[in-house]
Amino acid sequence: MKTVFAYAKPYKIPIIFALFLMLLELTVELMQPLVIAKIIDDGILEGDQDRIVQYGIVLMVLSFIALLSGIVNSYYAAHVSQSFSFDLRKAVYGKIQSFSLATFNKFPASGLITRLTSDVTLVQQILFMGLRIMLRAPLLVIGSMIMALVVNAKLAVYLVLVFPFLLAFLYFMVLKGVRYFSFVQQRLDRLNRMIQENLQAVRLIKAYLRGRYESNRFSEVADSLKIDTVKAFRIMETILPILLFGMNVSLLAVLWFGASQIQANGAQIGELVAIVNYAMRMTGAFSMFSFIIMAFARSKASSERIEEILLAENVLEKDGQGKQAAVEDGTVVFENVSFSYPGTAAHVLKDISFEIKPNEKLAIMGATGSGKSSLLQLIPRFYDATEGSVRIHGIDVQEWSLPAAQKHRDCPAAIASVHGNDFR
Repeated sequence: MKTVFAYAKPYKIPIIFALFLMLLELTVELMQPLVIAKIIDDGILEGDQDRIVQYGIVLMVLSFIALLSGIVNSYYAAHVSQSFSFDLRKAVYGKIQSFSLATFNKFPASGLITRLTSDVTLVQQILFMGLRIMLRAPLLVIGSMIMALVVNAKLAVYLVLVFPFLLAFLYFMVLKGVRYFSFVQQRLDRLNRMIQENLQAVRLIKAYLRGRYESNRFSEVADSLKIDTVKAFRIMETILPILLFGMNVSLLAVLWFGASQIQANGAQIGELVAIVNYAMRMTGAFSMFSFIIMAFARSKASSERIEEILLAENVLEKDGQGKQAAVEDGTVVFENVSFSYPGTAAHVLKDISFEIKPNEKLAIMGATGSGKSSLLQLIPRFYDATEGSVRIHGIDVQEWSLPAAQKHRDCPAAIASVHGNDFR
């Protein structure tokens, strides 16, 4: 994920400001139960109306600060996430445009479309959540626990005891979620690929009456996507009930032993109310964890797929120090050239040798699939020869960098030497 989120670096200042506002909102929210406890203990129980009004004003001011911080934080989080997704999508598209044909063939077109659309959207959403609630939820749990210990450590210990078990459970579910949602994205790629193939070949499908067969194939692929998606969501949906069960058990323990301490004058009513308030905030934060974990699992799988594109090594760029000068004219020489497409063992071209001088033309004749187009693609380095060498103006095309080599498509010698209209 490091490579993907590096595109958020230009927005460091808005990110820092958004995180500051999130922490301010969180701090204010953690102070509110303390103020409520003061209202109960120093105001209501003592019958002091002035204290009630005083702490009530403080509570209103804190609520307004939290509201304002949340609104501005949402604005900056949306700005950063949308700008980040724009830069990331542009970078991925630019990387795809730089691919040679050999590299491009390593990725199905449907997979590239999915990466540029849904995968980038999922990563954008996790960045927005990270600035808005993803950090806020765990910090709210930890902060509530600390504040509860400050208010009354004897009662807060029942909240602390359940925390390690819930944390271990969450970690386990994150690992499972990432794996299952990775399967879902792969199924989605397969579905998109089938749709693309069918739309491109729709005339053949209708001509040979293959509609029912293709519909059955589509149903099988869509059913696999449905099964894997149901499995992933079923696992994620077990998170919330277990988290709430653990928190509710600890909350019942706080109420049970809190009532005993109040009767024994070991605690005040306001302290019990404050701890219960913190427990409820922890429960609310835990309820967000199932959604956060699901989003994180999906975005992690998506970011790994995006990184495959961003970190893909161009097959033909073997050295970045190739010659850069353009060749305006020159002799084209094929010397003992053999060629097979990446991932295949069969040779399309075998031991081809010829020389074409400037202003000469060569007509290559052959049946469909005999290798005429493959031969032409070796000149601008769409592919590299498996054996032998292709030279233009005495220079092996593999010594050129890829952008410079592809300028040979406009080279008069190359156009005159292998002319498309002569292929028949």
